[in-house]
Amino acid sequence: MSEVKPDFSEFVGPDVVSTMISHATSTPLLESQEIEHPGIQHVLRQLVKGGVPLDYPLIGMLLSESDLVNFAFWSEEPEFVDAAAALLRGQQTYDKIIKDGFWNRVRTWIDDFDLEFEHKSAPGQRLAIAEIHAPHIEGCVGTFATTQTGALDVSIKAFGLGYQRVKRVTVSNSYRQPGDCGTLTTGVQFIVHVWKHKFSTQRRALIHMISIDGTLTGEPLSPSVSHPCGGTYQQDASRVLSVAQIRGHQIGLDYSDVPMHKSAPGAVSTHKMELERGSVYSASLELPVSWFSGTGQDVTPISKLGISIESRVAKTVEMSWELVSGHDYMRFRAVRGDMRMFWVWK
Repeated sequence: MSEVKPDFSEFVGPDVVSTMISHATSTPLLESQEIEHPGIQHVLRQLVKGGVPLDYPLIGMLLSESDLVNFAFWSEEPEFVDAAAALLRGQQTYDKIIKDGFWNRVRTWIDDFDLEFEHKSAPGQRLAIAEIHAPHIEGCVGTFATTQTGALDVSIKAFGLGYQRVKRVTVSNSYRQPGDCGTLTTGVQFIVHVWKHKFSTQRRALIHMISIDGTLTGEPLSPSVSHPCGGTYQQDASRVLSVAQIRGHQIGLDYSDVPMHKSAPGAVSTHKMELERGSVYSASLELPVSWFSGTGQDVTPISKLGISIESRVAKTVEMSWELVSGHDYMRFRAVRGDMRMFWVWK
């Protein structure tokens, strides 16, 4: 017998329901060109408006366990943090926490804040959504999207109330990175709301809106970005192989050893890799963003604001590398569930 699922679309809209159910069940968000997850505050408001009790267990289809945990630690409220900790430790089930009125208390807590001010991100703001890594050797070249027909679903999620934007970005050009590591960026705009508690000096900052323009440019990788590429073949190659064995990684897919120190002078070897639809190219990484409230001597730092970015392949993307003779190389994945390829060489 097939499972009967409740229809929440009259409360939050069919597009939102589709997005939230996908989000809650970790289903890849690949079917729409652009999706918005409006966040916890909007969902609670719409459910109350539609007469749905906030202690109804099937609300878990719209607000996931990760929504609860992220909200709890963002809020810094002891009772919410305790509930999240109990959930993570397996001491309480999510259904039980909902029945005990968690989301009712959250709604009351939110209602005790007023909007203090709105802040827009600076014009020209860009975020990295893909990376191109290659050995830092003259003549070596890394190329992203050699087929020029690929696309990435870029998901940007705000920490705290769970606002999320997913946009399909078409990769219509090839991006070559000779002898270095680079990144692909897209234009973004954020609107940040700062809330102030009605009865205290507490403040919270949250991202209220994200726009992604979908343009792509190739840029040098920032020196502040940590990545494991380097001329440390002797040290790292054996470590990569040990980790690959423990993880069950496959040669050619997760790592490749390319010894070319005995190749004919001037020889170039080309290596290609296709990332198929559904592959996570760049895994979610929490990025802190600093915002401040007030002016002059009354400036108050607003913490606990961050975003996470994930790029998932929507249409096949091909990467390639041209390697020159006289050196030994190894490419490898360094992050679980992430198909970026890094390099060591000698």
